[in-house]
Amino acid sequence: MIYMICPVFGKNNNAGTKAPNDINSISKDLGADIYMIKKCQPRRNFILWFFDYVDASQSWRKIIKEASAGDVLVYQYCSLFGKNALNIVKKSVRLLQQKNVRTVVLIHDLDSLRDPERYSQNDELGLIGSFDRIISHNESMTEFFVKNGFSKYNIVDLGIFDYLYEPDTGGSSNKSHGEKKTICFAGNLSRVKSAFLYEIAELNFDLDFNVYGSDLDSSLVSSNINYLGSFPPNEIPLKLKGDYGLVWDGKSLDKCDGRYGEYLKYNNPNKTSLYIAAGIPVIVWDQAAIAKFVLENHLGIAVSSLENIHEILENISEDEYKDMKENAERIGRKLREGYYFKTALYKAVNY
Repeated sequence: MIYMICPVFGKNNNAGTKAPNDINSISKDLGADIYMIKKCQPRRNFILWFFDYVDASQSWRKIIKEASAGDVLVYQYCSLFGKNALNIVKKSVRLLQQKNVRTVVLIHDLDSLRDPERYSQNDELGLIGSFDRIISHNESMTEFFVKNGFSKYNIVDLGIFDYLYEPDTGGSSNKSHGEKKTICFAGNLSRVKSAFLYEIAELNFDLDFNVYGSDLDSSLVSSNINYLGSFPPNEIPLKLKGDYGLVWDGKSLDKCDGRYGEYLKYNNPNKTSLYIAAGIPVIVWDQAAIAKFVLENHLGIAVSSLENIHEILENISEDEYKDMKENAERIGRKLREGYYFKTALYKAVNY
């Protein structure tokens, strides 16, 4: 039996919930029991916090009571939370291990890497280290764990996050069909999160950009940047139009900077999965951890800067692009079927 524990989110229809929800769906296909547990974050309203705490405790007790030797617990780790809730998890995992239940933690995000000034690395790694096996994003994240005392033999690399959605069977294409090459970008469009886009809007790039997402500043829309709307995660793959999908973060065109840019050196952005699931080749930062997966599978290109992206794309031949497109469609089918999580879970449990 597989027991899957996933945090409850305030909003269930945004990009941040897509990967955990997909893991739940894939796990259901594997026959897992899904437990949605509130994170018991410290709140001003003690009553709300108390009921979250009681609810989480009861769910853990139910699993501990029902589980038996040989069963598997998978915990989706998304964010660090209050000490009391953290202790519930660690104590419950220990009790399950005493019953010879195999425990696996799937990493979605590492707060101590993404925002080290706010979050304790000791707390985060202490929680993750209480599990038997870790499903890490990639080799770079795994190296981080090993440098912090974890055994590499207890870690499995996911490779890339799956991305579930029902493709359009009507034969529509996400190719731009324009005279210029078109790059699509989906995400938070605010100046704070995607400042580099506003740099592009001020330059005369011989490219078109189709952007999708929330928090748009109207000054972003320009002669070469088109805003095409904001859509739920399961719909947006059908809306994307472009020759390439861009994975970039920060203020600069010359590199990915800031804490989110630095975080790209460790994580697998769900944005990458979105584009590939839609069959679109990607453009990624060459220092991003996901770059290795992209290049090894010929899914796009890795660049050090966007300053000369037009020249780079001009030098890609039709045959090279066709190969990247076919590979994106091939790997995209795997993402839509949950291949990468299923494979990682099998390795985590059986090796």
